[in-house]
Amino acid sequence: MPLAEGNTLLDFLALTSPSQNIYETTTLSASGPSRAFGGCTIAAGIAAASASVPSNFHCFSVLGNFLGPALADRILTCTVTPIRSTRSFCTRYVQISQKLDNGSVRTCMVVLADFQVLDTAADAAEIFNYSEPPSRVYSGVSASLPTEAIANDLLARSLITSAKHNAILNAKSDMRSRTFESRHCPEGILGQTNSLTSQPRIPTSQDNLPMHARASADWFRSKQKLSEKVHQWAFIAFVLDGPTGWVPLLHSQRGLEEFEAVASLEFALRFFVPAVESGEGKKSVESGVLDCNDWHLREIKSTTAGGGRTFFEGKVWDGSGRLVASFTQQDIARPKKKKAGKEKL
Repeated sequence: MPLAEGNTLLDFLALTSPSQNIYETTTLSASGPSRAFGGCTIAAGIAAASASVPSNFHCFSVLGNFLGPALADRILTCTVTPIRSTRSFCTRYVQISQKLDNGSVRTCMVVLADFQVLDTAADAAEIFNYSEPPSRVYSGVSASLPTEAIANDLLARSLITSAKHNAILNAKSDMRSRTFESRHCPEGILGQTNSLTSQPRIPTSQDNLPMHARASADWFRSKQKLSEKVHQWAFIAFVLDGPTGWVPLLHSQRGLEEFEAVASLEFALRFFVPAVESGEGKKSVESGVLDCNDWHLREIKSTTAGGGRTFFEGKVWDGSGRLVASFTQQDIARPKKKKAGKEKL
């Protein structure tokens, strides 16, 4: 089995099918016994579900639950159960599991994916066609900066240490950095702070806003040619799952050391336009199309939190300003328990 070094998302999506409705990954998502990135697991589930439906169907909804950590040093097995298969709709239930060292099998995630045949007649005579814009006006691609440039600027202004600067640059060598490029908009919090908590705290233009109103945004696109529809769907899942549970920490500049557990619980991914495939002509701007070979804008927010859980919203717009996808997720954010001790008077 190929090792994880140098692997991209497309390598990971090259599934094999040892038997009917069973699909397996053939490459590793990372090196060593670490936990696999959740976006890889979702992407594998989407690829398996897509492989079991006719090619003229388009994915419009993927709902799922994280049931346990997936390990990065072994393959994922996706068991697909057809729930609905009609002329217009297909629904697939996918159970994603791994074999542990003791021989037992652990289910890491379950996914419910929905597909629909495009209704070209309805598209030509539709009554409703509108799209929500981002929560604020963001700079374009040319005025937005990659992570390295922001880190260099923060170091030059003595807002981060050399150690923090090196940690940011070294983090850019995983599968995510090999799969897509990103440029942070200066209006967003991450365009000003770059990453997780920094000491001392970096002031931002959104410090006066409540947490639910704070936002970050970046332009992103694939580094590899996405030539199939399933590549587009899996790529969006991979990109949007990235910041999820970290958004409250990122937007408050709090560190992981304050928490006992930060983990994903469930998610909902929805596509509002069809995905383009090689050889297909792009639809009109009004109708919209998903093609992540081009730049797209991602905005991330955490709109509510409580009961030890946080809620994340990520939305994606194409270059014309059309909302093409959304991703929501709940995460657990359990603070560390205070050590028992004598109460001071």
